Amino acid sequence: MILNWNFGKRDQSLKFFADRGNPQVLAAYYDVAPADLATKTTSWLESGAKVQGVIGVMYTTWRNDYSQIEKFAEVVHAK
Repeated sequence: MILNWNFGKRDQSLKFFADRGNPQVLAAYYDVAPADLATKTTSWLESGAKVQGVIGVMYTTWRNDYSQIEKFAEVVHAK
C-alpha cells in the first residue's frame, strides 16, 4: 500500500503506482493553509479518480492541529 504525498506530481505518481497494482491512500491534507484546503483536497480527489486502486484519503497533521478536520471531511464527502 502506498500513502501518496506527491501533490506536485500527483497525476504521474498516482499512475505510476496504480500501473504496478499498488493500492493507494491519498495524503490530501497535511497542514495546508485553510484557504488552500478545498482546492488541494479536491485536486487530490480528482486525480485519484483517474486511476484504479485508490482506497482512501487521509488527514495528517504534523502540528497537532485538527481545526480543519471537519472542513476536510466536508470537502471529501462532497465529492
